[in-house]
Parts: sequence; C-alpha cells; structure tokens
Amino acid sequence: VNMDPAISSARAAALCKGIPLVNFCRDDDPGIDYETGMEELLDYLWRFGHRRIGVIELQNRYKQYDEGLEDPCVRSMKRICRDNDAPLEEERILSGEGVFETGYAFAPRFVELGATAIFTGNDLCAAGVLAWAHEHDVAIPDQLSLVGFDDSNLAVAVSPALTSIQIPFAE
Repeated sequence: VNMDPAISSARAAALCKGIPLVNFCRDDDPGIDYETGMEELLDYLWRFGHRRIGVIELQNRYKQYDEGLEDPCVRSMKRICRDNDAPLEEERILSGEGVFETGYAFAPRFVELGATAIFTGNDLCAAGVLAWAHEHDVAIPDQLSLVGFDDSNLAVAVSPALTSIQIPFAE
C-alpha cells in the first residue's frame, strides 16, 4: 500500500516489480474532489472580502516532484481565481511540508505580504499559523482569517477552533 504522496503511482509500481499495489490519496484519485473544496473555500473567503490570500501548498502531501505535478488544491484555486478575474498572486503561495513548523515559519511572511487570509493544506499546518499569531498578538479571525484543509480532530482542539474545509469526495 503506497500512502506516501511523494511517491508517484508510476514510481511505486516500478519499485514493487509486479507485486500487487494499492495507491492511496493520489493526485489522480477520482475520489477526492479538490475543485469543490476550493470553490467552497474561495466563496467563503470572498464573502468576507478577502482578496489577498496566502496559501501553503504541501509538498509532502500533494506535490509529486518526480512527475512535476502541482498541488491539486493550488491548481484548482488558480483556475477558479483566473475564471473569476481574481488572480492568485504567486508570491503568496509558499511550499512546504504539512507540519506545524511550516505554518509557524510561514505566518510572518504572509503578514509581511499583506495577506488578510491564509489557507493551509492541512489543519496541522494551520495550527502552526495559529500558534505564531497567538505569540505575536495577531487575532484570529479578527485580524487574519485562517482556513485549514481536512477538517481533522485538531480543528476543534485548538483555540480558537479552526475553520477547515472538509475533504469532499466525488459521488
């Protein structure tokens, strides 16, 4: 069972040399509907007037560097923004691992860039942003909106509770 998004389906098959293989959570997995998730996210943020959105794309969860694929969340966001004449600025897209430390480290850069909202590729990364904000007296959500992705148990375990996009699965 290949559960490592950094290992592409093709590479995993080559490594297994004919041994039966199951790939889980691949970018090409038809079960995860990233488009709907990103439409919901952008609709939510746009309703509150956010246009300067910082994004943490997760290289260890989505990005498959060996195939040069882009994070499906970011790819969907770019398309939706382009279709709505609201471009997603490249300088506000930072790439890192989906860990607490990434959110903590990237938060000040987004504040410097004038982001009014931050989307992280998972709730663990969002918790890092939340911790940085708390330590630097940046009120979430009053001064900076924060949205995670995966609606994990962590989303309700932190204070304030995280807004998190639940992973929508295709019918």
